[in-house]
Amino acid sequence: MYPLPSTAPVRLHRSPFMTEPVRQLYLSAFPPEERRPLHLLEHMVSSSDAPVSLFVAESEGKFAGFITLWQLDDSLFYVEHFATVPSLRGRGLGAAILADLRRLLPEGATVVLEVEKPDNDMACRRIGFYTRSGFRLHDDYVYIQPPYSSSLHKVEMKLMTCGDDDQDIADIATRLRSIVYNCR
Repeated sequence: MYPLPSTAPVRLHRSPFMTEPVRQLYLSAFPPEERRPLHLLEHMVSSSDAPVSLFVAESEGKFAGFITLWQLDDSLFYVEHFATVPSLRGRGLGAAILADLRRLLPEGATVVLEVEKPDNDMACRRIGFYTRSGFRLHDDYVYIQPPYSSSLHKVEMKLMTCGDDDQDIADIATRLRSIVYNCR
């Protein structure tokens, strides 16, 4: 691990609704092909029976970022979206948020997330960030993110995991497609 710049403590808490700062960060941080329609995501995180939760991060009492997290089974969790407020980036806040998230999950849990292919500087920096935060890139596995709607295209992505390395990446991808994207 690389030493991180000091940052204020982070508090991550589950929220049953999306505030305006969360909405704005969601829309600005992700291109349309990598996000659900906002009204659908809002409905899902407010539903008590949906397997997806919204976690809001605060630092020094102010909004700092968010995570949308799916529980795929008792020990497998999928970070669908993770973003920090742009003005707070580069201070170790993202790593602190991920550490706090792992603290909230069951011991031995596996966390999976999608990242862009490492074919540009920003994608490589993101992969480096997640690697420093304990994630492993499954570079040899070809993964196609299904489209969020019929008007959008599939996106070739890579999967990264943190936690139990005994889980098969192909099985994880199959569960993502069937549970998160509702396609088999």
